[in-house]
Amino acid sequence: MRRRHARLHTARSTVVTLSNAHLVYETSGDGAAITVALNLSGATAELPVPPSALSLLAGRGTRIPGRNAISLPGYGWAVLGTAPWAAATSASPPYLPTTG
Repeated sequence: MRRRHARLHTARSTVVTLSNAHLVYETSGDGAAITVALNLSGATAELPVPPSALSLLAGRGTRIPGRNAISLPGYGWAVLGTAPWAAATSASPPYLPTTG
């Protein structure tokens, strides 16, 4: 992620939700943010995410429409981002081979 998003180097992280089975944190800087959601339990979980967590960048999860929340499968994880972060990841990074 740091290669794709150089702004992570100077970004600040804040915990959104923390429990024995779940963790959601947001890393933000330069007007953009990414959110990481982790479900350490075997059951599906709905976890709150900040309004800046607009699109799924990696992992498995379903953004719940009309709510600032994501549904994660058991032992699932997701990385979500704001529109500028999502646009930056839409193209293949230069260090990964492309297929086709």
